[in-house]
Amino acid sequence: MPASKPIPREADGTVDIKQARRRMAGHRTNAEIEAKAKSEVRANEPKRIQIPKYLPKAMADEYRATAKKLVALHIFSDLDYDMLARYFIARAAWQNAQNWANRAIMQGDAKESGAWTKTANIYFGQCQSTAAALGLSVSARCRLVMPEPPKDEADEDPLSKMLRERAERRKA
Repeated sequence: MPASKPIPREADGTVDIKQARRRMAGHRTNAEIEAKAKSEVRANEPKRIQIPKYLPKAMADEYRATAKKLVALHIFSDLDYDMLARYFIARAAWQNAQNWANRAIMQGDAKESGAWTKTANIYFGQCQSTAAALGLSVSARCRLVMPEPPKDEADEDPLSKMLRERAERRKA
């Protein structure tokens, strides 16, 4: 069995989406691949990463590192600063609530552990939704492109055109 072709990568280690799509195109032509790429909405990448003022200073380094990774993947723009900050805040709140739930479980307090577990689940949901919005998971990075409506083939078919005209004459 022949080995599969390696995925083409940029010098910085990121995957060039256009080349990867061509490699995995299968039955698609280059024109179809280019048309799909043009239909995707792209925002401008930030020239300089700015950390929101309300983000705690302890999260600044990780914020900057994650933002740089997202910029390298070409999925981060100026519009995403607040969403990334919300992700880090929700993640910190989830970790804190999970720690309190673990302490309550260790102490055998079922009522308190249940309350903290519910709180942790709420924060985890917030964390997961912001991560999905930013494209921090593989499934979130997959973009859905709405297909164009199919052309009416009846207009091009002479027999269908003749039958439609005949039906219109009978109605009149």
